[in-house]
This record gives sequence, C-alpha cells and structure tokens, in this order.
Amino acid sequence: MTHYIDGRWVNGASADCIKVFDPSLGEPFAELLAATAAQVDEAVAAARKALPAWKGLDVATRAGYLRGFAEHLGLRREELIALQMRNNGKPRHEAEVDLDDAVATFTYYADLIEQQARKDFNVALAAPGFSARTRLEPVGVVGLIVPWNFPLVTSAWKLAPALAAGCTVVLKPSESRH
Repeated sequence: MTHYIDGRWVNGASADCIKVFDPSLGEPFAELLAATAAQVDEAVAAARKALPAWKGLDVATRAGYLRGFAEHLGLRREELIALQMRNNGKPRHEAEVDLDDAVATFTYYADLIEQQARKDFNVALAAPGFSARTRLEPVGVVGLIVPWNFPLVTSAWKLAPALAAGCTVVLKPSESRH
C-alpha cells in the first residue's frame, strides 16, 4: 500500500501483504503492503510537525483546501465510482451516492468554518460584571479509522471536520480481508 507520509508517497514496509478482493467475483484485484509501526510513528510525527502551520492558516485558506478536495473528487468521479464498486461490491447508484456525499461533506465543512469565522462568540451571562467567550481551537493530531464498507464517504466524514477545525490527521483505512 502506498502511504502519504510527510508530504511524500511511500510504500508500506511491512511483511504483511493484504489482498484486496472484489466481492462480486471473490477474486483479489490488488495486493498491498501494510505500514510498519515505525511508519505509523513517522506519520504521527509528521502530523505533529505540520500542526502549527495548518492550524495557523486563516479560515479562507483552510476552506479553500476543503473545496479543493471536493473539486478533485469530482474530477475523478468515474474512477472513484468504479473503485468503490470493485472494492466494496456496491451497485453503481450507491457508489455514486457515496461519491456525491463525500464531495458535499468537504463543501459543507468549508462553508461551515467560513460561517463560524463571522460569528460573535460572546456568551450571555446572568451575573453582572462577568464576561465569557467561546474559543474554538484545534485539539491536535487526530487519528481516524475508516471501516471497510464505506471507505470513501466515511473518510470524508472524518477528514473534513478535523481539517476544518485546524487539526492534522493520520488516517488508517480498514485492512479487512473479505
């Protein structure tokens, strides 16, 4: 499996070979090498290193990246639908819904963070002489685990809010061997 770690694509270095089966045929269509524990540690370290710059981006820039994800998913629509069908045995209409949902999720969170940036976060208090404000800030590096049955859309459901909030992520797809 190719992993994106610290701004570059690297091959899995584990001896654990994962066969990916087309459930409609019961035949493997890909073989992937899992990441090693050291590669996972490298991914976490890279996410920690990237956190200050990512959370420091202004809202419009982060929203632009999220819209870019949505746009690129749309540009690869047919390829991703075909992969969903082959990887999960989904009928075409379900794979299309998943792709459309993933695109909509990235767009939704881009819009949401822009709306949040325009809000006043003063909190009304009944006690005179006191004031309170809500402060939104990223929590840090987020670990995301994606199930085998909806990998595209659940990746979007997890990635978009974390990235919108200013967090960096390490995403772990399912290694399910059908």
